[in-house]
Amino acid sequence: MSNYFGKMNKSQLADYARPLGISTTLKKQDLVEQIEAAAARDRPTLENDPLFSDYFDTLNDSPKSVARAVTPRSSTRRRSRYSKAPEDEETREQSSEPPSDLVTPAKKRSIAVRSTRKTALRADAPVVSPTVVVAPVVSAPEAPDVIPEPNHPLSPGQVARSVAVENFTVDKISEGVASWFAHAAETTGFWEHVDYTRETLSDPRAIHFLIATYELAWLCHDLTPWSIVTVPIPATKVPYADYNTGPTTVKVPDLFILLTWNTFWAPIIYWFTLGISFPLLTSYFVNVRKRSTYDPLTFSISKALIAYLVYTKQIVKPELPRLFGSDTPALINEIIGDETPLIGAGIGGLLTLWEAIISRR
Repeated sequence: MSNYFGKMNKSQLADYARPLGISTTLKKQDLVEQIEAAAARDRPTLENDPLFSDYFDTLNDSPKSVARAVTPRSSTRRRSRYSKAPEDEETREQSSEPPSDLVTPAKKRSIAVRSTRKTALRADAPVVSPTVVVAPVVSAPEAPDVIPEPNHPLSPGQVARSVAVENFTVDKISEGVASWFAHAAETTGFWEHVDYTRETLSDPRAIHFLIATYELAWLCHDLTPWSIVTVPIPATKVPYADYNTGPTTVKVPDLFILLTWNTFWAPIIYWFTLGISFPLLTSYFVNVRKRSTYDPLTFSISKALIAYLVYTKQIVKPELPRLFGSDTPALINEIIGDETPLIGAGIGGLLTLWEAIISRR
Protein backbone atom coordinates (compact mmCIF):
# COMPACT_ATOMS: atom_id res chain seq x y z
CA MET A 1 0.00 0.00 0.00
CA SER A 2 1.44 3.38 -0.98
CA ASN A 3 1.39 6.53 1.14
CA TYR A 4 0.85 8.61 -1.98
CA PHE A 5 -2.53 10.08 -1.02
CA GLY A 6 -1.73 10.38 2.69
CA LYS A 7 0.76 13.21 2.01
CA MET A 8 -1.83 15.37 0.24
CA ASN A 9 -4.19 17.91 1.74
CA LYS A 10 -7.93 17.73 1.37
CA SER A 11 -8.14 20.14 -1.58
CA GLN A 12 -5.72 17.96 -3.60
CA LEU A 13 -7.60 14.80 -2.63
CA ALA A 14 -10.82 16.38 -3.90
CA ASP A 15 -9.31 16.48 -7.43
CA TYR A 16 -8.90 12.68 -7.28
CA ALA A 17 -12.24 12.04 -5.59
CA ARG A 18 -14.47 13.87 -8.08
CA PRO A 19 -13.64 11.67 -11.15
CA LEU A 20 -14.32 8.58 -9.01
CA GLY A 21 -17.70 9.86 -7.82
CA ILE A 22 -16.62 10.10 -4.16
CA SER A 23 -18.07 12.83 -1.93
CA THR A 24 -15.53 15.49 -0.94
CA THR A 25 -17.27 16.21 2.37
CA LEU A 26 -15.72 13.16 4.04
CA LYS A 27 -12.87 13.38 6.48
CA LYS A 28 -9.34 13.20 5.12
CA GLN A 29 -8.64 9.64 6.33
CA ASP A 30 -11.97 8.35 5.02
CA LEU A 31 -11.39 10.14 1.73
CA VAL A 32 -7.95 8.53 1.33
CA GLU A 33 -9.37 5.06 2.00
CA GLN A 34 -12.23 5.56 -0.48
CA ILE A 35 -9.85 6.79 -3.21
CA GLU A 36 -7.41 3.90 -2.70
CA ALA A 37 -10.25 1.35 -2.75
CA ALA A 38 -11.73 2.84 -5.94
CA ALA A 39 -8.29 3.00 -7.59
CA ALA A 40 -7.63 -0.65 -6.76
CA ARG A 41 -11.06 -1.67 -8.07
CA ASP A 42 -10.82 0.27 -11.37
CA ARG A 43 -7.08 -0.08 -11.91
CA PRO A 44 -7.25 -1.40 -15.50
CA THR A 45 -9.25 1.68 -16.48
CA LEU A 46 -7.39 4.28 -14.41
CA GLU A 47 -3.86 3.22 -15.40
CA ASN A 48 -4.25 5.11 -18.69
CA ASP A 49 -5.48 8.23 -16.86
CA PRO A 50 -2.60 10.77 -16.48
CA LEU A 51 -4.08 11.89 -13.15
CA PHE A 52 -3.55 8.47 -11.55
CA SER A 53 -0.39 7.46 -13.45
CA ASP A 54 1.96 8.74 -10.72
CA TYR A 55 0.03 6.81 -8.07
CA PHE A 56 0.28 3.49 -9.93
CA ASP A 57 3.98 4.12 -10.60
CA THR A 58 4.58 4.17 -6.85
CA LEU A 59 2.90 0.76 -6.53
CA ASN A 60 5.11 -0.87 -9.21
CA ASP A 61 8.71 -1.83 -8.57
CA SER A 62 11.30 -0.22 -10.82
CA PRO A 63 12.60 -2.75 -13.43
CA LYS A 64 16.04 -1.14 -13.38
CA SER A 65 16.52 -1.80 -9.69
CA VAL A 66 15.36 -5.43 -10.15
CA ALA A 67 17.78 -5.98 -13.03
CA ARG A 68 20.56 -4.37 -11.03
CA ALA A 69 19.85 -6.65 -8.09
CA VAL A 70 19.73 -9.85 -10.26
CA THR A 71 22.87 -9.17 -12.33
CA PRO A 72 25.79 -10.85 -10.51
CA ARG A 73 28.95 -8.93 -10.01
CA SER A 74 31.74 -10.04 -12.26
CA SER A 75 34.30 -12.14 -10.43
CA THR A 76 36.97 -11.87 -13.15
CA ARG A 77 39.78 -9.50 -12.33
CA ARG A 78 41.83 -7.74 -14.90
CA ARG A 79 45.37 -8.81 -14.43
CA SER A 80 48.03 -6.19 -14.68
CA ARG A 81 50.96 -6.92 -16.85
CA TYR A 82 53.23 -6.01 -13.96
CA SER A 83 51.58 -8.40 -11.52
CA LYS A 84 53.61 -11.35 -10.44
CA ALA A 85 52.54 -14.94 -10.47
CA PRO A 86 51.46 -16.50 -7.18
CA GLU A 87 54.34 -18.93 -7.31
CA ASP A 88 56.88 -16.07 -7.47
CA GLU A 89 55.28 -14.35 -4.48
CA GLU A 90 55.31 -17.56 -2.44
CA THR A 91 58.94 -18.18 -3.37
CA ARG A 92 59.84 -14.65 -2.32
CA GLU A 93 58.05 -15.02 1.01
CA GLN A 94 59.67 -18.38 1.74
CA SER A 95 63.15 -17.09 0.96
CA SER A 96 65.23 -16.70 4.13
CA GLU A 97 68.23 -14.94 2.63
CA PRO A 98 69.16 -11.68 4.31
CA PRO A 99 68.76 -8.53 2.27
CA SER A 100 71.84 -7.22 0.59
CA ASP A 101 70.93 -3.54 0.74
CA LEU A 102 74.07 -2.70 2.76
CA VAL A 103 76.46 -4.38 0.31
CA THR A 104 77.25 -2.17 -2.66
CA PRO A 105 79.18 -4.11 -5.32
CA ALA A 106 81.59 -2.26 -7.61
CA LYS A 107 80.60 -1.57 -11.13
CA LYS A 108 81.51 -4.53 -13.26
CA ARG A 109 83.74 -3.90 -16.20
CA SER A 110 82.40 -4.97 -19.49
CA ILE A 111 84.47 -7.81 -20.88
CA ALA A 112 84.32 -7.84 -24.63
CA VAL A 113 85.05 -10.89 -26.67
CA ARG A 114 88.43 -10.48 -28.33
CA SER A 115 89.96 -12.44 -31.11
CA THR A 116 92.00 -15.58 -30.37
CA ARG A 117 95.23 -13.88 -31.33
CA LYS A 118 94.86 -10.98 -28.91
CA THR A 119 93.81 -13.33 -26.16
CA ALA A 120 96.90 -15.41 -26.59
CA LEU A 121 99.15 -12.34 -26.45
CA ARG A 122 97.65 -11.25 -23.14
CA ALA A 123 97.50 -14.68 -21.56
CA ASP A 124 100.53 -13.90 -19.37
CA ALA A 125 99.08 -10.64 -18.07
CA PRO A 126 97.98 -10.61 -14.44
CA VAL A 127 94.26 -11.03 -13.87
CA VAL A 128 92.63 -8.20 -11.91
CA SER A 129 89.67 -9.38 -9.84
CA PRO A 130 86.75 -6.99 -9.27
CA THR A 131 86.70 -5.30 -5.92
CA VAL A 132 83.68 -5.37 -3.65
CA VAL A 133 83.07 -2.31 -1.49
CA VAL A 134 81.18 -2.95 1.73
CA ALA A 135 79.43 0.09 3.13
CA PRO A 136 79.78 0.42 6.89
CA VAL A 137 76.60 0.06 8.89
CA VAL A 138 75.94 3.23 10.83
CA SER A 139 73.59 2.74 13.75
CA ALA A 140 71.19 5.58 14.46
CA PRO A 141 71.53 7.17 17.88
CA GLU A 142 68.86 6.11 20.30
CA ALA A 143 66.23 8.71 21.06
CA PRO A 144 66.20 9.87 24.65
CA ASP A 145 63.26 8.93 26.77
CA VAL A 146 60.45 11.50 26.52
CA ILE A 147 59.24 12.56 29.90
CA PRO A 148 55.47 13.17 29.67
CA GLU A 149 54.20 16.47 30.90
CA PRO A 150 51.96 16.43 33.96
CA ASN A 151 48.21 16.62 33.28
CA HIS A 152 47.61 20.22 34.34
CA PRO A 153 44.34 22.03 33.49
CA LEU A 154 44.55 24.52 30.67
CA SER A 155 44.54 28.19 31.45
CA PRO A 156 41.73 30.42 30.15
CA GLY A 157 44.09 31.89 27.59
CA GLN A 158 45.00 28.45 26.22
CA VAL A 159 41.35 27.47 26.07
CA ALA A 160 40.51 30.68 24.19
CA ARG A 161 43.32 30.03 21.70
CA SER A 162 42.41 26.37 21.23
CA VAL A 163 38.73 27.01 20.53
CA ALA A 164 38.02 28.47 17.08
CA VAL A 165 35.99 31.61 17.40
CA GLU A 166 33.14 31.59 14.87
CA ASN A 167 32.53 34.74 12.94
CA PHE A 168 28.86 35.51 13.54
CA THR A 169 27.43 37.35 10.56
CA VAL A 170 23.94 38.48 9.70
CA ASP A 171 23.44 35.49 7.40
CA LYS A 172 24.38 32.98 10.09
CA ILE A 173 22.15 34.66 12.65
CA SER A 174 19.23 34.68 10.21
CA GLU A 175 19.83 31.01 9.38
CA GLY A 176 19.81 30.15 13.08
CA VAL A 177 16.59 32.05 13.71
CA ALA A 178 14.95 30.46 10.65
CA SER A 179 15.98 26.97 11.74
CA TRP A 180 14.63 27.65 15.25
CA PHE A 181 11.27 28.78 13.88
CA ALA A 182 11.13 25.77 11.52
CA HIS A 183 11.82 23.37 14.40
CA ALA A 184 9.22 25.10 16.59
CA ALA A 185 6.63 24.93 13.80
CA GLU A 186 7.34 21.24 13.23
CA THR A 187 7.16 20.43 16.94
CA THR A 188 3.90 22.28 17.60
CA GLY A 189 2.23 21.19 14.35
CA PHE A 190 1.79 24.78 13.20
CA TRP A 191 1.51 24.02 9.49
CA GLU A 192 -1.08 21.27 10.11
CA HIS A 193 -3.26 23.78 11.95
CA VAL A 194 -2.77 26.29 9.13
CA ASP A 195 -3.90 23.72 6.54
CA TYR A 196 -6.91 22.77 8.65
CA THR A 197 -7.91 26.44 9.08
CA ARG A 198 -7.55 27.07 5.35
CA GLU A 199 -9.70 24.06 4.47
CA THR A 200 -12.33 25.13 7.00
CA LEU A 201 -12.52 28.74 5.82
CA SER A 202 -12.63 27.69 2.15
CA ASP A 203 -16.20 26.42 2.66
CA PRO A 204 -19.17 28.76 1.92
CA ARG A 205 -20.78 27.62 5.17
CA ALA A 206 -17.84 29.05 7.10
CA ILE A 207 -18.33 32.39 5.29
CA HIS A 208 -22.00 32.43 6.32
CA PHE A 209 -20.97 31.75 9.91
CA LEU A 210 -18.45 34.62 9.91
CA ILE A 211 -20.98 37.06 8.47
CA ALA A 212 -23.61 36.06 11.05
CA THR A 213 -21.03 36.44 13.84
CA TYR A 214 -20.13 39.92 12.60
CA GLU A 215 -23.79 41.02 12.56
CA LEU A 216 -24.46 39.57 16.02
CA ALA A 217 -21.36 41.24 17.50
CA TRP A 218 -22.39 44.70 16.27
CA LEU A 219 -25.96 44.14 17.43
CA CYS A 220 -24.89 43.17 20.97
CA HIS A 221 -22.37 46.01 21.13
CA ASP A 222 -24.89 48.71 20.26
CA LEU A 223 -27.72 47.29 22.35
CA THR A 224 -25.57 47.09 25.49
CA PRO A 225 -25.10 50.37 27.39
CA TRP A 226 -21.51 51.20 28.31
CA SER A 227 -20.64 53.08 31.46
CA ILE A 228 -17.35 54.89 32.07
CA VAL A 229 -15.55 53.85 35.24
CA THR A 230 -12.48 55.57 36.65
CA VAL A 231 -9.73 53.20 37.78
CA PRO A 232 -7.59 54.68 40.59
CA ILE A 233 -4.01 54.04 39.55
CA PRO A 234 -1.26 55.68 41.64
CA ALA A 235 0.55 58.50 39.90
CA THR A 236 4.10 57.33 39.30
CA LYS A 237 6.75 57.90 36.69
CA VAL A 238 7.96 54.94 34.71
CA PRO A 239 11.77 54.79 34.81
CA TYR A 240 13.69 54.98 31.54
CA ALA A 241 10.53 56.14 29.77
CA ASP A 242 8.78 59.45 29.41
CA TYR A 243 5.46 58.18 30.76
CA ASN A 244 3.51 58.97 33.90
CA THR A 245 0.79 56.75 35.32
CA GLY A 246 -2.35 58.03 36.98
CA PRO A 247 -6.11 57.54 37.22
CA THR A 248 -7.59 56.32 33.94
CA THR A 249 -11.07 55.68 32.58
CA VAL A 250 -12.35 52.31 31.33
CA LYS A 251 -15.57 51.51 29.47
CA VAL A 252 -17.47 48.71 31.22
CA PRO A 253 -20.67 47.09 29.82
CA ASP A 254 -23.81 47.27 31.91
CA LEU A 255 -24.74 43.59 32.10
CA PHE A 256 -28.09 44.31 33.75
CA ILE A 257 -29.37 44.86 30.21
CA LEU A 258 -29.51 41.06 29.90
CA LEU A 259 -32.50 41.07 32.25
CA THR A 260 -34.68 43.17 29.94
CA TRP A 261 -36.72 41.77 27.04
CA ASN A 262 -37.78 44.75 24.95
CA THR A 263 -34.40 46.49 25.06
CA PHE A 264 -32.02 43.56 24.43
CA TRP A 265 -33.56 40.15 23.77
CA ALA A 266 -36.38 41.23 21.45
CA PRO A 267 -34.04 42.65 18.73
CA ILE A 268 -31.69 39.64 19.10
CA ILE A 269 -34.47 37.07 18.68
CA TYR A 270 -36.04 39.06 15.82
CA TRP A 271 -32.71 39.20 13.94
CA PHE A 272 -31.96 35.51 14.58
CA THR A 273 -35.40 34.42 13.38
CA LEU A 274 -35.35 36.36 10.10
CA GLY A 275 -31.60 36.27 9.44
CA ILE A 276 -30.67 32.71 10.47
CA SER A 277 -33.60 30.42 11.27
CA PHE A 278 -35.89 31.18 8.33
CA PRO A 279 -33.08 31.01 5.67
CA LEU A 280 -31.85 27.73 7.19
CA LEU A 281 -35.33 26.24 7.10
CA THR A 282 -35.82 27.35 3.50
CA SER A 283 -32.43 26.02 2.34
CA TYR A 284 -33.06 22.66 4.01
CA PHE A 285 -36.26 21.97 2.08
CA VAL A 286 -35.28 23.75 -1.16
CA ASN A 287 -32.08 21.74 -1.52
CA VAL A 288 -30.83 21.64 -5.11
CA ARG A 289 -27.89 19.31 -4.43
CA LYS A 290 -30.00 17.06 -2.16
CA ARG A 291 -27.60 17.03 0.73
CA SER A 292 -28.41 16.12 4.31
CA THR A 293 -27.48 19.66 5.38
CA TYR A 294 -28.72 22.98 4.07
CA ASP A 295 -27.98 24.36 0.60
CA PRO A 296 -25.64 27.41 0.86
CA LEU A 297 -26.97 28.96 -2.36
CA THR A 298 -30.61 28.79 -1.24
CA PHE A 299 -29.58 30.18 2.15
CA SER A 300 -27.92 33.21 0.52
CA ILE A 301 -30.90 33.88 -1.78
CA SER A 302 -33.49 33.66 1.01
CA LYS A 303 -31.41 35.84 3.34
CA ALA A 304 -31.00 38.49 0.64
CA LEU A 305 -34.75 38.52 -0.07
CA ILE A 306 -35.62 38.89 3.61
CA ALA A 307 -33.09 41.69 4.11
CA TYR A 308 -34.38 43.55 1.06
CA LEU A 309 -38.11 43.18 1.84
CA VAL A 310 -37.98 43.67 5.62
CA TYR A 311 -35.06 46.00 6.36
CA THR A 312 -34.40 47.94 3.14
CA LYS A 313 -37.85 48.53 1.62
CA GLN A 314 -39.89 47.57 4.71
CA ILE A 315 -42.55 46.05 2.47
CA VAL A 316 -43.07 43.05 4.73
CA LYS A 317 -43.44 43.75 8.46
CA PRO A 318 -43.67 40.51 10.43
CA GLU A 319 -44.94 41.72 13.80
CA LEU A 320 -46.01 39.88 16.90
CA PRO A 321 -47.49 42.43 19.31
CA ARG A 322 -46.78 40.37 22.40
CA LEU A 323 -43.14 39.59 21.50
CA PHE A 324 -41.79 42.30 19.22
CA GLY A 325 -42.58 45.97 18.99
CA SER A 326 -43.24 47.97 15.85
CA ASP A 327 -39.89 49.72 16.13
CA THR A 328 -37.81 46.49 16.32
CA PRO A 329 -37.09 46.21 12.54
CA ALA A 330 -36.12 49.87 12.40
CA LEU A 331 -33.78 49.41 15.38
CA ILE A 332 -32.04 46.43 13.76
CA ASN A 333 -31.77 48.30 10.46
CA GLU A 334 -30.20 51.25 12.25
CA ILE A 335 -27.58 49.11 14.01
CA ILE A 336 -26.62 46.58 11.32
CA GLY A 337 -27.53 48.56 8.24
CA ASP A 338 -29.60 47.47 5.29
CA GLU A 339 -26.54 46.84 3.11
CA THR A 340 -24.69 44.46 5.47
CA PRO A 341 -27.05 41.43 5.06
CA LEU A 342 -27.18 42.01 1.29
CA ILE A 343 -23.38 42.11 0.97
CA GLY A 344 -22.99 38.99 3.13
CA ALA A 345 -25.60 37.08 1.14
CA GLY A 346 -23.95 38.12 -2.13
CA ILE A 347 -20.49 36.96 -1.00
CA GLY A 348 -21.87 33.62 0.20
CA GLY A 349 -23.79 33.06 -3.03
CA LEU A 350 -20.78 33.83 -5.24
CA LEU A 351 -18.56 31.45 -3.28
CA THR A 352 -21.18 28.72 -3.55
CA LEU A 353 -21.41 29.15 -7.33
CA TRP A 354 -17.62 29.14 -7.65
CA GLU A 355 -17.36 25.92 -5.64
CA ALA A 356 -20.00 24.30 -7.84
CA ILE A 357 -18.14 25.35 -11.01
CA ILE A 358 -14.84 23.94 -9.75
CA SER A 359 -16.42 20.65 -8.66
CA ARG A 360 -17.95 20.17 -12.13
CA ARG A 361 -14.55 20.24 -13.82
